[in-house]
Amino acid sequence: MKRSAIISLGLLLACNAAEAANTYLFNDSPARRCYVEADKRAPPYRLDSCDLALEHEGLTREDRAATYSNRGVIHRKMRNFEAALSDQDSAIDLAPELSGAHINRGNVLMTMKRYADAMQALTRSIEIADQNLPLAYYNRAMLFRMLGDQRSARADAARAAELDPLQKQYETLLVELGGRE
Repeated sequence: MKRSAIISLGLLLACNAAEAANTYLFNDSPARRCYVEADKRAPPYRLDSCDLALEHEGLTREDRAATYSNRGVIHRKMRNFEAALSDQDSAIDLAPELSGAHINRGNVLMTMKRYADAMQALTRSIEIADQNLPLAYYNRAMLFRMLGDQRSARADAARAAELDPLQKQYETLLVELGGRE
């Protein structure tokens, strides 16, 4: 069974930041169905495939962490913020190198209005500097904007747009913030 990590963008309704659904498994396993569920844009949302994957599948450490993170994304969409945060923390405990879990944790914390903690989570995802780096800069730009720090928001949006010029939402945010300095 081939496994490959990819990132899927979804809009975080509370603050318009993007989230990272972490792992896509090339089969019809409960872990794959959990990823698909986390990637859904509209309710109803279900947790059963995630729960089944975590209870019964022999997942690798990274896939188990990604499944926790994906379940956390679903919990956040269901407005179960404490459960969402707990799942993101479980994902990070298992695989601290999984930047998507740090991004998703930051999104939950933004929704909970715990901005300092959200900033720390998003900054950590930037420090990891993997394929999610543009997304991490974009989400941190959204947080800076929410906090009224237009200059930092513009710098992070510019960095996201520079790293991934094909992602139009990064350039759109940069334009909304007054463009490049």
